[in-house]
Amino acid sequence: MTYFKSIAIFASIAAPLWAQEIMLERPFTLRTLNDHTVLSNLHDQGTGGDLTGIFPRRDSLWRKDLPQNAMLTWKGSDAFLAISLEGGFSYLGSRSLNDTIQSMDGGLLIRGYKDSVEFWLDARINNETHSNRNPTSWDREFLEVQTKDVSNVSYTSYARYRGHLAAHLGWARLDFGRDAVQWGPGYFENLTFNQNAIPFPQMSLVTEIGPLTVITLYGDLLPYDFSMDARNTRQRNLYAHRYELHATKNLTIAVNEQTIIDSVNAPINFIPIVPLFMQKGQMSEDNNNGALSTDFCYRLPGWFRVYSEFYLDDLQSPNKLIENKDVQEKWAYMGGLHLVHNFGAIESGLISEYSRVEPWVYTHFVPYTSQVAHNGQPLGAPLGPNSQAIDVMAYGRYHDKASGFLKARWWWKGTDLGSNLEDPCPTANSTTPKKFLAGAKMKFTLTPSLIYNFRYVGFEADLNIGNNPGFFTRAGFQW
Repeated sequence: MTYFKSIAIFASIAAPLWAQEIMLERPFTLRTLNDHTVLSNLHDQGTGGDLTGIFPRRDSLWRKDLPQNAMLTWKGSDAFLAISLEGGFSYLGSRSLNDTIQSMDGGLLIRGYKDSVEFWLDARINNETHSNRNPTSWDREFLEVQTKDVSNVSYTSYARYRGHLAAHLGWARLDFGRDAVQWGPGYFENLTFNQNAIPFPQMSLVTEIGPLTVITLYGDLLPYDFSMDARNTRQRNLYAHRYELHATKNLTIAVNEQTIIDSVNAPINFIPIVPLFMQKGQMSEDNNNGALSTDFCYRLPGWFRVYSEFYLDDLQSPNKLIENKDVQEKWAYMGGLHLVHNFGAIESGLISEYSRVEPWVYTHFVPYTSQVAHNGQPLGAPLGPNSQAIDVMAYGRYHDKASGFLKARWWWKGTDLGSNLEDPCPTANSTTPKKFLAGAKMKFTLTPSLIYNFRYVGFEADLNIGNNPGFFTRAGFQW
């Protein structure tokens, strides 16, 4: 048996769990015409597909449905290459940015495989005009503002990319790339890893043993929010494990571990049999930050998914955790209900989620060291520490072409110490009292959205009504 055939057999065995290519949502730049996103997969899980909480994910089944509309394609006996030209024009505005932006982007989408190695790359360059003379980045990553004082022309531009290169080893899949990560059954408020995070360089290994799926992850993180900051030469290394047990066809239970290490590295943490919460004790307390979380998802096929996640950053004792008075009781909770139903070719659903993140969660003793963050943004809950959110969204989709959404969000964000990622957390065994949502006021937004995709072009529009008014429109193409 050839090695390539063994890979194909492995892919067929893994097929019930790993369904082709499921991409993360991209709420900012690098928007695509791809409908195979987290939301579409969670809907499929609700209607009977295999339960899992690992995103993005992909397998070799996409080789059976190769891209047909690419600008350039080539196929050999054991290799394939597709190159697509893509881009678009976005027009958006936001009160929080105090800016109106016209953005053009263009680049290439490259997909292919060679024997047991698969790859894809989405890379584009953006050029923008801003109404604000001192613009900030609307997607939170690096933004270059060039003025005529420095060069002969003035412009605002940047480059963005996400990509993966993966090797099937027969017993596992080894993946290298740059992307965000989402673990857990939720959609909006996942606490351990959330797709809203800024993409980061990473390496992962995933394998299956009967009903157990294990993934181990390494990430190269930046402590400071400006990626070109000279201080970002300081190391911040991420290690994480997820052990996902498919207890029954309709019930999944998982345990997640996270360790963030400052200034030094510990590659042994990548080994999935190494318990990170134990290995943490073999390293300097000041240089590492660890967390444990657990989540579950139960579904009644064709009707609903109900799920929850509990994230434990630190505690003094179980009794203290129940009392929940001191700074050292650092925890977060998320729960949700996802109703699903298909009306012929129309897929519809309603997602409601609640999250509570206590003060000081994701923080560390010294600013810009071992925070659970990358580029100044949390890896988990988007609002960060000392926050609370309620999300409700109704959606419908027709033939993978037309989609409509109506989302309502209520949120609260504290303003005192313990609300910012870089607030220095009091040292261990501190009895400093904490105040949940001190100074917080309720905020609300209502967001209707529409998306329509043709074969080569797509259109979308969002409108934010409420405390953070704004709009987003885009016309995009892919060929």
